[in-house]
Amino acid sequence: MDQLAEVHILGPVEASVGGRPVGLRRPRTLQVLAALALSSGHAVPLERLIALVWDDDPPASARTQVSIHVSALRQAFERAGATSVIETTPVGYRLDDRLVRTDVDEAAHLLESAQAAAEPEQAVEQLRTALALWRGPVLAGTGSPGLRSAVQQWDEARLWAYEELYRHELDLGRGPEMVGALTRLVAENPLRERLRAHLMSALWQSGRRADALTCYQEGRQILVEELGVEPGRELRAAEQLILTAEPQTRHAAVVPAELPADLPSFTGREPQVKRLVHQLTSHDTSPVAAVAGLGGIGKSTLAVHVAHQAAATFPDGQLYIDLRGSTPGSRPLDPHEAQARMLRSLGVADGSIPKDVDEASGRLRSMTNGRRLLIVLDNAADTDQVRPLLTAGPTCRVLVTSRRVLAELPGATHEQLDVFSEAEGVRLMARLVEPEQLDLDAAGEVVRLCGLLPLAIALVAARLVARPSATLADLAARLRQEAGRLDTLRSGGTGLRASFELGYRELGPEHRRMFRLTGLLDGADLAVPVASALADLPSGRTAQLLEDLVDAQLLRATSPGRYVVHDLLRLYARERSEQEDPDRIAALRRALHCHLATARSAVAITQPLGTWRNELEPRTPVHAGVEPADRDEIHAWLDGERDNLLAVVQQAAAMPGDEGPQLTAALCAVYSVLLTARGRVGDAWTLGVIALDAADRTADPRHFAIAHEMIGYGHLQTGDLTAAPSHLQQSREAYRSIGNRSTEAAQVHMLAVVHHRLGRYDDAVRSYREAIALARGSGRERAIPLYLTGLGLTYRHLNRHDDEIRTHLEALEAATAGGVNRRATPILANLAEALRRAGRPDEAIARSREALELRADGAETYLDAEIWWGLGAAHHDRGAEPDAHECRRTSLRILTELGLIDTAERDAIETSDSPVTPEVIRRNL
Repeated sequence: MDQLAEVHILGPVEASVGGRPVGLRRPRTLQVLAALALSSGHAVPLERLIALVWDDDPPASARTQVSIHVSALRQAFERAGATSVIETTPVGYRLDDRLVRTDVDEAAHLLESAQAAAEPEQAVEQLRTALALWRGPVLAGTGSPGLRSAVQQWDEARLWAYEELYRHELDLGRGPEMVGALTRLVAENPLRERLRAHLMSALWQSGRRADALTCYQEGRQILVEELGVEPGRELRAAEQLILTAEPQTRHAAVVPAELPADLPSFTGREPQVKRLVHQLTSHDTSPVAAVAGLGGIGKSTLAVHVAHQAAATFPDGQLYIDLRGSTPGSRPLDPHEAQARMLRSLGVADGSIPKDVDEASGRLRSMTNGRRLLIVLDNAADTDQVRPLLTAGPTCRVLVTSRRVLAELPGATHEQLDVFSEAEGVRLMARLVEPEQLDLDAAGEVVRLCGLLPLAIALVAARLVARPSATLADLAARLRQEAGRLDTLRSGGTGLRASFELGYRELGPEHRRMFRLTGLLDGADLAVPVASALADLPSGRTAQLLEDLVDAQLLRATSPGRYVVHDLLRLYARERSEQEDPDRIAALRRALHCHLATARSAVAITQPLGTWRNELEPRTPVHAGVEPADRDEIHAWLDGERDNLLAVVQQAAAMPGDEGPQLTAALCAVYSVLLTARGRVGDAWTLGVIALDAADRTADPRHFAIAHEMIGYGHLQTGDLTAAPSHLQQSREAYRSIGNRSTEAAQVHMLAVVHHRLGRYDDAVRSYREAIALARGSGRERAIPLYLTGLGLTYRHLNRHDDEIRTHLEALEAATAGGVNRRATPILANLAEALRRAGRPDEAIARSREALELRADGAETYLDAEIWWGLGAAHHDRGAEPDAHECRRTSLRILTELGLIDTAERDAIETSDSPVTPEVIRRNL
């Protein structure tokens, strides 16, 4: 009977039958086996096999060669005792998953099980078992360019598994045990922000607050110097927690508390409150509760009240998000945008949020797994909007509100709200008005004329409280006269419209105009400076008018200086504006230009190389905007407007005539450079797509250049190396057509990075050289050391030692043109290693000592350990073994103190006759 065969590709490609190795040595044969294993159980078309093995340069005999390699595989497995392992299909070949077990299938199963695990300990066990399957570099020994995407995919899966493992370990309070392993991983992946945040938390749990903050500063320096971006949300949150909190035994997980304030005047709905609280807090109920009803009926108020009643049951936090499903003039929140907000609230950095909805759903399920979280999804449009936001674990509860009954929502129980009874409406009125104003008979009539809708009742009561001399009988008389104007709602719509009209007419002329204008913009909220631009009023007067509207219950203040217009009131405000404001387009233009001018001021402060973007049309905005004082103000402004920027750009695109695309492109041009520098690559990528549409309408090469740059850089940062080159090349060509050599150099440099990461080293050399040539004399000289370093390290991969030495010397000269500084340290370390590899140990020793002198006044880091190791290697090469031994000991001491190697590895290296380079250093050379 045939025995089960095993194929392992998470490391050197190997196969065995019954524990005995299958003799496979030829690289092409191993490549074919690896390609089949990656699709175990599924047929791999012949043309796909050829592409995986030879990439884009197959020989004429490729089809024949594949057949030969498959035959060799079959014979090798048969000799080992396994037959029929590879099947021939009508289109190609298939590895029979009934007879063959692959480590990639096993790893995928374990990672999926870890995501679904109910308890952290279960997830830890699954993740550790999965990670044990990696035996070294994925697909080592194959060397096929066509398989490189698979290598990247499984390398990313390994890092994700480590991130999830240490998240759970930290949640279990095991931070002190994790410091060494996390330090090694961060040294190997210095740009991986989530790993660094985990290391900071582990150090913090160990009582090493200063080391945790140093870890943050080192990460920030690397991100700024290598990528030109600030740390993302997760790293910043970890730093803030460490600065403000005391060490705890559990992981410093982000605990959101996002519920809006509960209304003290909440009235009625006792049966619904009781049912919903039970639904959310009991262990044997459905995890999803959906509340439906028409607009103004009190769905959101009920949901917030119930959530506050149940909040104590959810120690891991409460998330709240307005999905804008029924917000007039505003598109419903895209499911991916909602996922991104939820993930950010749970501590995920912007750059780590998947771009794909399905991947983001998986990440959301992973982040919520095993946590007691309450999630309120308010104002949903439909089931499709909600489904990607649901969690999978039994420990979370989701409360959804919508105007529709979401009958297809999986596993949900449904609560459909009706209008108030008259008694409930009168009770609400009694709680809102002054006792001396309460006339029960008149109150009943007012409540009926309000359509028994809670929102309308609350607005009418607010008008009455604002005018102590008025009576409910007066209000009833006025409502009878003005009923029937708001036809948006059918059930109770007449009373609701009368409520809005009554409140609006009792405002003074200036307040009426301010209220009308607040409904013109589509964003999530409204800040005083933008409202000031809408009204063309000083900011002080605008702020007072907005506060008055809050008192009149026509706006809601969410934070100092920021206001939200209720969706129905926004609709009413827009209708009034259409009837009363012939200059409403001019008001909207002022608000959009306020955004543009503010962003341009921010670019001038933070991105001097990007100020040319401020010269796009419109050259002179019709509103001067706000001029931020410094970077902190800019960051606060960007964070505050986060949920408005896309809406602003989309609203600009709808402006009439040629103005729309011109203004859209101008806004995208400045927003993108600011958001990228802030680490919000995903937002910048989205703006790039919008900007590309605008560029198609303007046909301006500057607009094309910026749009393709935004999209290409987004692809590069998220690891989509196949999609990035096309956009970067188009951006480069557009910049070249307008003579912008400086920014063209940046595009060519990014193309070089893509080539380098893909292993296309000859292409990388050409691109690096071109970027350097373009940068010289174009205003981008500061970037030349970075470009030269990339070129030198590419030469290293090509074993062109003399070229590498020359290039590092040029980088050193460029970096020290204004005097020696610490930026030269890594360049000197690279130069020393290049000299040693070229057989020039004396010069390598001198350069290593220069690097150490520059490092002498700072705390020892991994870079010091690497320099000392290289210095020891140079002494060894020149036969000075005692000196070499001392240098190695110093390097090993630093690595041990940093937790990058353990004492056993250190002792083994120190006592070896021919010391092996520590793995953490070997990977970085």
